Formats: sequence, structure tokens, C-alpha cells
Amino acid sequence: MSKEWIDLGNFSKSEGSALTITIPVSVIADRSLATLESVVEYLKEVQNLSYHQIAELLQRDDRTVWTVYSRAKKKRNKLSVSSEEKVRGEHGK
Repeated sequence: MSKEWIDLGNFSKSEGSALTITIPVSVIADRSLATLESVVEYLKEVQNLSYHQIAELLQRDDRTVWTVYSRAKKKRNKLSVSSEEKVRGEHGK
């Protein structure tokens, strides 16, 4: 039986309340992004965590998390544009 979720552990979302974060393995299975980029993107977009919360959880600097997220978005946009160009090219033939 394969493990479908990764447990990132507990962290405090606000004073006094602990939150356990798990992410689906499928998030990091997508090799179009680096592992850290995929995890940060998931935590930001799906879990709706702030850059600071993600930084605390991953034990990284806030600026590093912001940079990683920005890089992931750029890669996603580049992949999206590339896919659209490929579709247009196929329809133009």
C-alpha cells in the first residue's frame, strides 16, 4: 500500500491553536516544479497559509518562501504559455 499523504507536522496557526498539515504525494509527483516549489505553492494556494506561516512550518526565511512561490508561478505561467502555443500550432496545420 503506497502512502498518499505526507505529514509536515504541527505548527501554530495562531496563539494556542495547533494545526497539522498534510500534503498529497501527488503535489510533489508533478516534476514540472522543484519539490520545495510544489510544496510552497500547495500551502499558499490550497491551504491558504501566509508566507510567514509557510516559512515557520518549513523552517525557512519569509523571503525565501516568497522567492520560491514567485519562481513556481513563473514556471507555471511559462508552461501554460508553452502549452497554448503548442495547441495553436496544431490547429494551424
